[in-house]
Amino acid sequence: MNKTIIALYGRAAEGKSSTIKNVVAIFERLFRFASIEKIKEDGDILAIITLNGVKIGIESQGDPSSRMINEKTIELLISKGCEIIICATRTEGMTVAEVDKLAAANHYNTIWKSSYYVNGAHTVVANQIAAEEIVSLVQSIIVGRI
Repeated sequence: MNKTIIALYGRAAEGKSSTIKNVVAIFERLFRFASIEKIKEDGDILAIITLNGVKIGIESQGDPSSRMINEKTIELLISKGCEIIICATRTEGMTVAEVDKLAAANHYNTIWKSSYYVNGAHTVVANQIAAEEIVSLVQSIIVGRI
């Protein structure tokens, strides 16, 4: 299995954090045997999911000056042995640079996935679909397809 960071990128208020919180909810619903350690849950989520011995780090804060940058949460997830990390970033700037730097320094592959931006009532559905796609990516990484 390749160590991988899945970076969900997009502009402000495009549903990145909501999508990542949906990822956690899907793991809770589909993989009841998985261990979920919620490190912080304050409107956003920082967590580690252990699924069949694989640690999956989750960080939904990905804005400039967020805890991802200020508290070095991606470094924390790496230090805790997370082989897969799912995080939010903006489209450019310090959060993207942080993911690039940490991936290179720690030998992680990076998958950049854009968030879906949908005006109006379909935002919830778009976030759910994006979350399902991320869970599918995680499963593909675990079994060695990616």
